[in-house]
Amino acid sequence: MTCAMARWLGCPAAPAGITHRMNYPYAMQWLGVAGGLAHAAPVQLSMPMMFVYGKRKPFMFHSRRWLAQLETQPTNAVLGLPCGHWVMLDQPTQLHAAMLQWLAPSTAP
Repeated sequence: MTCAMARWLGCPAAPAGITHRMNYPYAMQWLGVAGGLAHAAPVQLSMPMMFVYGKRKPFMFHSRRWLAQLETQPTNAVLGLPCGHWVMLDQPTQLHAAMLQWLAPSTAP
């Protein structure tokens, strides 16, 4: 089932490397395995974060609230690219440019 889903989603990994163990986060989210994700501790970021995601995924693991929370900090960056889950494969040029820009030293005092 895992390999079939990976094929359907266009996963670039070799089928031999795809196993049932990759389903654990989905089982936590959808089936409540190990208590699910509803009781996960809130994330308190102590450093800047760049969050990049593909906008054309069948489902997201983040919420609009999460994006809004990240965007409240001027040192963070949030970028949705027009691609699926594998941003680094589908949009490498855009991803690398955004990362270099975000990592560039600031000229602000």
